[in-house]
Amino acid sequence: MKYLLDANVLVHLANQVPGAENIQARLTAAPRGQILLSAITACELRFMILRAKTSRPGAPLRARRFLPAPGH
Repeated sequence: MKYLLDANVLVHLANQVPGAENIQARLTAAPRGQILLSAITACELRFMILRAKTSRPGAPLRARRFLPAPGH
């Protein structure tokens, strides 16, 4: 099964909201290459990271782990 993640799911994971551990377990169990991120979602996350730099200093570091490396 492939998972196409949206920004809300990734924000929940980064902020460790209640229930995020269930999402984390499901994604961890997924085979490599089965977790997908659209270009739109990647742009949304980059925007959120830039916006969060001033309001919540630790948030960008938590969210950045979900973004693909530049050029990928």
